[in-house]
Amino acid sequence: MTPPAPNSPDGEKALTMVTGGLVAACLVVWTAGQVAALLWNGTWPPVPLSESPRILWKLVASPAIPTEAWPPAAAPALPGPLPYYGTLIFLVAVLIAIGAIGYRWHDQNRNSSNGKSARWAKPRDLKPLLIRRPQPGRLTLGTVHRRLIATEAQHSV
Repeated sequence: MTPPAPNSPDGEKALTMVTGGLVAACLVVWTAGQVAALLWNGTWPPVPLSESPRILWKLVASPAIPTEAWPPAAAPALPGPLPYYGTLIFLVAVLIAIGAIGYRWHDQNRNSSNGKSARWAKPRDLKPLLIRRPQPGRLTLGTVHRRLIATEAQHSV
């Protein structure tokens, strides 16, 4: 039997990711309905968050009329499909942007001193080593994007 690839998720991790995705989808669908109702009708629908899985299920089953996915008491407070889906798309876009900014910040601010593992050098890490042509007293290590990488001859490589 061959071992799994080092980056392949095991069953528990995959189940956790799917569950997290469903919880996030429920939260976003419920929030979109609440915000859309507030923006277009000026009122909060009387629907608890615990109803969100049922709302998500009905919304996936018949997406054309989102008000039918919500409980009958809340349906009059909700706007039509365009405002609802516009609000939903806006919320998803905001969450993706926040996630991308957070990921980029984390990626830029992590350092190799955290002890987890080595990493490949980024272009900003190599900038002090880049030269245009060979120089006396510098040891050429290789090239990156057609530019030479060199270090002082007395430094350890």
